[in-house]
Amino acid sequence: MLTVGDEHPVSTGYEAHYGLVESPFSLTPDPRFLFESRSHGEALAHVMSALRRRETLVVITGEVGTGKTMLCRTVLARLQRRTFLSIISNPLLTGDDLLKQILIDFGVRSKGASRIDEASCHDLIKVLQQFLASLNPLQAHAVVMIDEAQHLQPEVLEYVRLLSNFEIGSSKLLQIILVGQPELEHVLSRPEMRQLEQRVSRRCQLTPLETREVQHYIERRLWVAHGGPATSLGSRSAASSGPEREESDGRGFWRVGFTQPAMRAIAELSGGLPRVINVICDRSLEVGSRQRTRSIDAAAVLSAARQLKIRIPVAHRLRSTRHLGFAASLLVVAGLGWWGVRGGSGPSSPGVEAIGSATRARVESAATGASERDTTGTRAAESASVPATLILLESESFTIVVASFRTTARAGAFVAELEKQELPAYAQDVPGGWHQVMVGPYASRAEAEQAQRQLVANRWAGSQIVSSETGGAPSSAEAAGLN
Repeated sequence: MLTVGDEHPVSTGYEAHYGLVESPFSLTPDPRFLFESRSHGEALAHVMSALRRRETLVVITGEVGTGKTMLCRTVLARLQRRTFLSIISNPLLTGDDLLKQILIDFGVRSKGASRIDEASCHDLIKVLQQFLASLNPLQAHAVVMIDEAQHLQPEVLEYVRLLSNFEIGSSKLLQIILVGQPELEHVLSRPEMRQLEQRVSRRCQLTPLETREVQHYIERRLWVAHGGPATSLGSRSAASSGPEREESDGRGFWRVGFTQPAMRAIAELSGGLPRVINVICDRSLEVGSRQRTRSIDAAAVLSAARQLKIRIPVAHRLRSTRHLGFAASLLVVAGLGWWGVRGGSGPSSPGVEAIGSATRARVESAATGASERDTTGTRAAESASVPATLILLESESFTIVVASFRTTARAGAFVAELEKQELPAYAQDVPGGWHQVMVGPYASRAEAEQAQRQLVANRWAGSQIVSSETGGAPSSAEAAGLN
């Protein structure tokens, strides 16, 4: 590890290459990196309002990876100084253990003291009530936050209900925040929980980021990790000027960015879950660093996803990212005329060569008039009426054409067999009723050749590597046929 100034430790990995003072996509929740999406902003506002108004019970729910812990850390960082806080991270405690942990966190008894270990439930409740009552004249208050609350046992939830009753006159003495997965709502909806549920003043649900929010989320984390003040994002996080931007803020240059296709790929692959976004972005930056580039493109993102064993949807593999005017980036897979596998149609199957000629003719025609078409808001392949089997990639990538089948059932079975070998396989329809099985795409020919060797080792010979830059030029390696 290196140290920049006296503030943040810096890894000697991609952070140094990109001029970042810390890791932008660490999984450790840090309120400085908080991005207030629509649902996160609303939840944060509700929770802070509930705390100011001394409301008794707040419930925060969200799927795994939606940022519940980050939200809670932010709430804690914004609490008033006269706030006593207890964080319960073990939901499997008994009721008595819960009371003991709260007293320890509030500093009422030191951990390990024999008196608290020997105290009865009645004594624990009495001591806690006395402590909370002593806070009222000081205008201080106490908060208990219980994480993973969907795992709380009914006995412990009953203790929570009792704690929510602590009050002096009209003032509540203790505020409780239950944080958990959506199952928490099902727990609270049980008939025996109705008394506790009726005490819930606010419910906040965190949802995955929307597609446009993913871009802003990534931009914000890069800005903070670059050394920009966490409170001075403004339009910087809302604007997307791409990797071409190279601004100086007095700390050096911001030397990395994600392209728009890469942003869309991350949004699709992650489902908008911040935790998954962080993992994909972190690995994508590693890929970009190895390639010595400051522009993280969709190919790097897909490469990262494969390393992480994240399933890549077929729709994204076939996504068009540039208009047809860039004819050099066309990858024609329909016209390759590949053969069947193990009993499938052979190389001389009727109509294969015709399919290739017809497709190439349509591509040439589409490319000629592409510059005159308005492609705004539509995919280039659709606006030019080109078959969906034309893959338009933003940079050179490599795909392996493995085989073609007449039936979707055989193609699907073959894809499943390839996926068992952890190969990113998929099937696509091509003109003439064929169903082509592909593997990839890969960011480099070396990766594709390694996958091709794996195919040959498993007796799946006869594959061929095609490149988006060369319009389907095969690998120099001779493809072996299958019986």
